Amino acid sequence: MHAMTLASPSHPVHAYLQSLQKELLRGDATEHTHRSALKTLIESAAPGLLATNEPKATQRENKPDYIVRKAASVIGFVEAKDVDKSLKTTLKTNQLKRYLEALPNLMLTNYLDFIWFVGGEKRMEISLGQLNGQHVSPAKDASARWDELIGCFLAEVSPTVSSPSQLAKNLAGQTRLLRDLSLELLTAGDADLLEQEQSFRALLVPDLKPEEFADMYAQTAAYGLFTARVFAHTTMFGGNPESLPDSLKKNDAFSLEQAAYLIPKANPFLRQFFQHVASPNLNPQLRWLVEQIADSLRYTDMEKVLHRQSRKQGFEDPVFHFYETFLAEYDRKLRESRGVYYTPEPVVDYIVRGVDWLLANRFDKPDGLADPSALILDPATGTATFLRKVIALIHQRVDGQHGAGAWPGYVRSQLLPRIFGFELMMAPYTVAHLKLALQLQESGFEFQTGERLHVYLTNTLDQLHQQTAAMLGQWIAKENEGAEKIKLDKPVVVVVGNPPYSGESRNKSDWIMQLLQSYKTEPEGGPLKERNSKWLNDDYVKFIRFAHDRVKRTGHGIVAFITNHGWLDNPTFRGMRAQLMADFDDIYVLDLHGNSKKKERTPVALNAQGDDKNVFDIEQGVSITFLVKLPNTVQAEPVEAVEEVFELTAPEPGAVKKARHRQLEGGKVTLKARIHQADLWGNRDYKYDWLEKHSLLDTPWQDLQPALPQLLLVPRDETDAAEYERGWKVTDIFPMNGTGVITKCDQLNISFSAKECFDKVSWLLAATESDARQRFRLPKLGVRDWSFGAAVSDVKNSGPDELFVKPVLYRPFDQRYLYYTGRSKGLMGWPVQKLFRHFSESPNIGLITSRLTKGEPFAHAQITDKITEVICMSPQTSNNGFVFPLWLLPEQTKPEAAKPKPEPEQSKPVQPLLNQRHPNLSPTFLAALAQALGRPVVEPHGLPEGVTPEDVLAYVYAVLHAPSYRSRYAGFLKSDFPRIPLSNQALAPVNTAQEATDFVAIWNALLPLGMQLIDLHRLKNVPSALRVRFAVQGSNEVEKPRFENGRVWINATQYFDGVPADTWGFKVGGYAVCEKWLKDRKGRQLDFADIQHYGAVVAALTRTRELMQEIDAVANGKLWPEAAGSL
Repeated sequence: MHAMTLASPSHPVHAYLQSLQKELLRGDATEHTHRSALKTLIESAAPGLLATNEPKATQRENKPDYIVRKAASVIGFVEAKDVDKSLKTTLKTNQLKRYLEALPNLMLTNYLDFIWFVGGEKRMEISLGQLNGQHVSPAKDASARWDELIGCFLAEVSPTVSSPSQLAKNLAGQTRLLRDLSLELLTAGDADLLEQEQSFRALLVPDLKPEEFADMYAQTAAYGLFTARVFAHTTMFGGNPESLPDSLKKNDAFSLEQAAYLIPKANPFLRQFFQHVASPNLNPQLRWLVEQIADSLRYTDMEKVLHRQSRKQGFEDPVFHFYETFLAEYDRKLRESRGVYYTPEPVVDYIVRGVDWLLANRFDKPDGLADPSALILDPATGTATFLRKVIALIHQRVDGQHGAGAWPGYVRSQLLPRIFGFELMMAPYTVAHLKLALQLQESGFEFQTGERLHVYLTNTLDQLHQQTAAMLGQWIAKENEGAEKIKLDKPVVVVVGNPPYSGESRNKSDWIMQLLQSYKTEPEGGPLKERNSKWLNDDYVKFIRFAHDRVKRTGHGIVAFITNHGWLDNPTFRGMRAQLMADFDDIYVLDLHGNSKKKERTPVALNAQGDDKNVFDIEQGVSITFLVKLPNTVQAEPVEAVEEVFELTAPEPGAVKKARHRQLEGGKVTLKARIHQADLWGNRDYKYDWLEKHSLLDTPWQDLQPALPQLLLVPRDETDAAEYERGWKVTDIFPMNGTGVITKCDQLNISFSAKECFDKVSWLLAATESDARQRFRLPKLGVRDWSFGAAVSDVKNSGPDELFVKPVLYRPFDQRYLYYTGRSKGLMGWPVQKLFRHFSESPNIGLITSRLTKGEPFAHAQITDKITEVICMSPQTSNNGFVFPLWLLPEQTKPEAAKPKPEPEQSKPVQPLLNQRHPNLSPTFLAALAQALGRPVVEPHGLPEGVTPEDVLAYVYAVLHAPSYRSRYAGFLKSDFPRIPLSNQALAPVNTAQEATDFVAIWNALLPLGMQLIDLHRLKNVPSALRVRFAVQGSNEVEKPRFENGRVWINATQYFDGVPADTWGFKVGGYAVCEKWLKDRKGRQLDFADIQHYGAVVAALTRTRELMQEIDAVANGKLWPEAAGSL
């Protein structure tokens, strides 16, 4: 039974409370004042206890106040707060959350109250007394309570971890704490960490941020210890138990000291890194936590962890799957930012088997991947999924041909010298070495002194840097030196893998950017005519370019990647496609689709295969590509087209296929590649099953002959290509154009009213960044093109002034307001001032359309008379809205002196005067239009007589709204800007007087229809008879918009009445306008102006449908052959 009074004066608690009381009465006690007393109390609980109390490493707190040890073993941790601090409040802090995740046995105290946690869960809570001012009132049974608590705390034994999820959770919490502590030490100027960070920055990642280095350091230490623990479990000891010092052989328990010797010899860099980590010279502020991670792994049943992980995932790679599980616990966003996605084994297997078949049947290497001359590189090794599969295939073949006894010798002489991998991030690099070393050792091979895996820690997309004096830098430099020989000298035949995707690539070394320039050219020669070619800077494109160059250096070879499939048909990539078609003999593309961004759907005929899904957990669709450059290819004379289709059958042994060529017009580039394409649709299980059961040989390839200028590597019906290509591309009609503004933070920059807009920017001037981030969803720190300081400076430099508040077309028929200074990287990221000055400084009107319409049927035509937001046309960023202003203001710079005008001729364009407001219309187009109409061009703008710029816009707008135009040219409208027919040559491509007469009649009939559409879409002259009623009074709050029987309900009682079903579903671009406008106002109350506006939108769209039918009646079968069209 517990005593009801405080223990005798001899009990340690009595002396402890007396010491607290004494210090409190002095009046200057702090949290640190009582630490000595608590240390004495803890150590009195049992002989040999040591409660180490060291000062914090930094002003922040990422290390508990006491580490309690007995002998060399850590028993637990104690975190102490000031005596007047509430422990309930402390438990809500990030510091305690980190501790509870990382520390298995933790006691939290304010010197009077104590809470004990095991594995993050509360086990016991006691109080030794209460604080009244400066006086302590002891609890009646304080000594008994303490005895029970400290007894349980000291008796706690770390439970054996046997599940992958629990180990991942424990390891993730400890690694996060190690990351945070490393960052704090780095920030505080720890010399050793700073030196290592500088080495990484100099040799691997030039723009490495301190938090990124701390993350790399922590992950490598944690996962390196996991690696050592795996090898301790397998009792391999790096392939040689004798490598352990005698002092460590006597200790069977896993420890930090053992780890440095347990790392496989095949990975010299990691062994050296862990000699650093296990060294007594490691900063004590880090060492205690690294020891704790090792201690946690000591109590782990690795047999059950690895077995359960493998069984749970249903795959053969438990080591990586544990890493994936660990990453999900450690940082869920990290996998996306790092591109750490496990390549599914059916995908890897299909690719590796495909390469093996190509080597055997197209390269005269009957042993395929087992041929000793086939040097293999994975330039984005990650966790070595591809190399593991390559080794497995080779092992099976060697074992089958020569027997198991031949394998170790084959590995030593013919495998290790030709299997290469590059990896930039330390943690995946560590996993890769672990997997491959385990695989080889389990197959019967043992590494000898000096032998290593040729998987290097290096940046594939950069060249060798100078060595540095730092210890870690010297190790990395050696890795770089080994990698550089492979990059430049080794005759690599196969480049295989899954390169990372990163649109905003940070890999911008001069070397790779120079290589990339060849992809930034037009197929017919000259620089790529793209205002923004940033998508060519994606990392996966750079890896393709690297592999392209590597194989070209060898003179023959295979590139086999799974990548983002955007490059197959995006217009920006046409130069890249041309270069690949020029340098490779065969290109195989298996499009795996799965692009949820494009809303890809399984074709109706294949619905049994399931809804289309990605093989990865990502939104971007992917494809498998084999680029084949044959050895000793005989160059044939260029011919007009491919003479015959290449059939995928094995040639006679030793035979080499003769390449067939096409020469582009003008002889700029010779395209010799035969293109073989196939599609794989369906759900993920269907795709996995298909890939497992099929090979390159029996894939149902179709042969493509890509046409200029796009050279698309996707199937497209080219039946009407010549007819469509005779039309004028809108960029050739309206030369000045660009995308809408990108605010970088719509919540801050976009407002429903001018007053709300001005109030926001005025508030911003007085706000702290913390306040602003709490109020608005501001971009992440370090994001490109936006920072809080630059935004505030932009507002301050402009006033603020209400004159800068401008209307913006945010979504179809949805006008909002923004504060527009025109300054880039200020309040807005990308204001596109060169384009929108023509709207903000003068009344104007313009066309909006899209270059691409991926995943959406073409409905991408709008009119704007104001600044326009970039995704006003579609939520799909690939389908961004491009704005084509009708009028341009004078140039802001002084124009060149006018040249003497030539004699006026009907066929020659008239140059507009750039020092006054002038139409944004190409003189060449206007000359062609004048010829089609049979009219002369007239000054001052070179327009055909009697034609205004508004007429041209009305004609274009009418054509874009013709249902038959949209259906007939649907395939072409997906992949480039629309083309506008300028005559009825589609029916009879001859120049006759009758043809001109017919076109004049079509022109005259379409102009008023186009004008009506333009007015309607600016909500002018909207038929009042088509307006709807808002008949019921109520809150007017938009809750959940829904359509039912001609009524659009905004809440349970109120609705707009008389809305046609076809109007409710009518889309402009990717938006169902009537639904989208209301959804964007969820939670808002509609005022009278809102109700009026919505009624006008419904009426305008209803009338639009009628006008579209009238346009079709004029154009269908006249401007193009008759085609079925639907609204």
